[in-house]
Amino acid sequence: MFEEFWNKRRKKNQDEPKYISLCYILEGSGAEKEEIEMIFNEYIPKEDFLPNEKKQMVAYLVEIAQDKND
Repeated sequence: MFEEFWNKRRKKNQDEPKYISLCYILEGSGAEKEEIEMIFNEYIPKEDFLPNEKKQMVAYLVEIAQDKND
């Protein structure tokens, strides 16, 4: 299911940074940390972030995934 959202978002916003695409897709999704880490590892190339940034980037995705207040 995630892949469908990813493909649709990337098609509409081809120049958007991939991390921003993840933010839009995961916001309010209720996804858990383990799932978000797997998605991050699969869809964000290692050259798009510094190794010491990954933990903070994933933590932010977890935070916004749990934010269901629009």
